[in-house]
Amino acid sequence: MSSLYIRASRFLEEIEHMVSSYNEFKPLQQESIELKERLNKPLRVAVVGLIKAGKSTLMNALMGEKLLFTGKTETTYKVTWFKYGERSKLIVYLYDGTKIDTKIDDLEFWTVRSKKSENPKLDEVKYIEFYYPSKLLKEMELIDTPGLASTHQIDAQNTMEFLGLDVDEANEVTAEEASKADAIIYAFTKGMHEKDENILKAFQGSLFSNASPINAIGALTKVDIYWSGGYENPLEAGKKVASNLISRMSVKKILYTIMPIAGIIGENGTGLGTREEQIITKLSKMDSQKFEKLIKNATRFTKKEREDIPVTPDDRRHVWDLLDQYGVHIAVKALREGKSFEEVREYLIERSGVLHITNMIMQHFGSRACLIKIQYILSRIKKICHEISNDYKLKNSTSLSILESILGECEKIETEEHVFSELKILQYYYNGEISLDEDEVEELLQITGEYGMNCEARLGITGTKKIIEIAQIAKEKALKWNAKANSSWFYA
Repeated sequence: MSSLYIRASRFLEEIEHMVSSYNEFKPLQQESIELKERLNKPLRVAVVGLIKAGKSTLMNALMGEKLLFTGKTETTYKVTWFKYGERSKLIVYLYDGTKIDTKIDDLEFWTVRSKKSENPKLDEVKYIEFYYPSKLLKEMELIDTPGLASTHQIDAQNTMEFLGLDVDEANEVTAEEASKADAIIYAFTKGMHEKDENILKAFQGSLFSNASPINAIGALTKVDIYWSGGYENPLEAGKKVASNLISRMSVKKILYTIMPIAGIIGENGTGLGTREEQIITKLSKMDSQKFEKLIKNATRFTKKEREDIPVTPDDRRHVWDLLDQYGVHIAVKALREGKSFEEVREYLIERSGVLHITNMIMQHFGSRACLIKIQYILSRIKKICHEISNDYKLKNSTSLSILESILGECEKIETEEHVFSELKILQYYYNGEISLDEDEVEELLQITGEYGMNCEARLGITGTKKIIEIAQIAKEKALKWNAKANSSWFYA
């Protein structure tokens, strides 16, 4: 991948110098400078979805701390862009270009609709940068967004503008085509509705111009609700729902996978303190049948006052708000099984699914971060070249020659660099255009870099092997897959 990175970097430098003397190419010159800077920065991943899809709760779970404000009603009002920083801080960007440096404790003041009466500048906020010392943010930046199709039109408009989707026509791209995101996590609850699928198609059709399972995964949030439906392990129930959804060809073409997550448990599990320990410990000492009856009903659990319940309604409501019904249930169960409270915290995180989705994000996006960025860069350069050609109706032979040279180099990179051929084969698979069995699918993902881009990861080699042995394995796999690609049955 380093050779592709060097080639892309040099190409952007060449564009910058090649067009510097031509006024009509000023947009391309500026873009090449910005894209070169972007090439050296972490991958940008936007968390998107309809209103109340659990996006902010998911973000908090990924951060391992409740940083974003969440609630029972639609709350997120402004785009919040998480970046790595040794010290936590907020920078608020207003539409007039003003920047306001402030504390992370002020995030609610700048992002939540209910604060509008206290903060007259709230409608002037374009987006917010949140610097935070998270391990995940060293690898990629995360962007939390207001709900698409928000009941408050301005919220949805903020998201669409920030991500580069035209507010009025979701299938058209604005001048800043997806300038703020390389990849997406699409959050939804219970099931995927027609509106979800339509929004995903808009992302596929225009946001990235070549969006696919390579740069998009799904998150089935709030799976803890399945516990009240009779499932002892809601994550398993969520996996079944996710499996059914991803089997739809319309979804499979867009999302690599769908990961179930009980976001509220992941959001608050690690932050439980002394008060929560005392409450949950008291609940664990109740008669088990009485406790099970109590936990089954939200009103009874959070409001009922009885002498045989050793915890006040206020305290019970407190832990319910933090962990919801399923989280309180498994925390009490874990204590009864002899776990320490520190082990209970770890158990909650394990049962939330947050570790699985974090690993998936790191693996799937992280393995191909450079490739995803370069794929975007090439599509962006081609688009601007075509816009310049249309806007200026170029007749000058020198200008036309420069344009043709740039477009020609884009095409050469895409045809000469083997990784782009691999992406095409992957997309054929996601589109249902090639026929593979389970083992072949696993091997295809492996050799195209799903589990790492180094030689050993792509060949599935574990342990130490000599160079000649590695070369032989590579030769055998190349022969096998070349034969498949040239056989008629390979294509569905």
